[in-house]
Amino acid sequence: MSKGKNTWVGFGNLAADAELRVANNGTSVLKFRVACNESYKDKDGTWQDRAEFVPCVKFGKGVDSLAQYMTKGARVLVEGKLRTSNYEDRDGNKRYRTEVIVSDVILAGSKGERGGSGGGSQPADPPYDASGGYGPDDDDIPFGPLPNI
Repeated sequence: MSKGKNTWVGFGNLAADAELRVANNGTSVLKFRVACNESYKDKDGTWQDRAEFVPCVKFGKGVDSLAQYMTKGARVLVEGKLRTSNYEDRDGNKRYRTEVIVSDVILAGSKGERGGSGGGSQPADPPYDASGGYGPDDDDIPFGPLPNI
């Protein structure tokens, strides 16, 4: 039997505010869509942009507090696995839905920000020293200064 790995990682912006619900069994469910952008050259050599809207679901503890930061335009890094389910619509047709079952979400700020958790002022980058270090506090880094390349 061959082993496979079902992993999805995406970075993008939330297409809309996340929806927080509570299932019948009391489990919190957070649903959201991540717009992942892609740039490519078409056959004429012109750059084109395309967005893929990826449906995501996160279950369990922590989603209640996470939901307040999951607003339209927020930048997120999402990790999870793909899951396809099926159901019958009102007309009796079989429908399929593929979504990411989220294991981890990292907030990377709102659209246009450099990073952070979605608001307020951002700390400045540490001062970079051309010798390969980040200022006089290299001794605080457990693995030492970065090598010169």
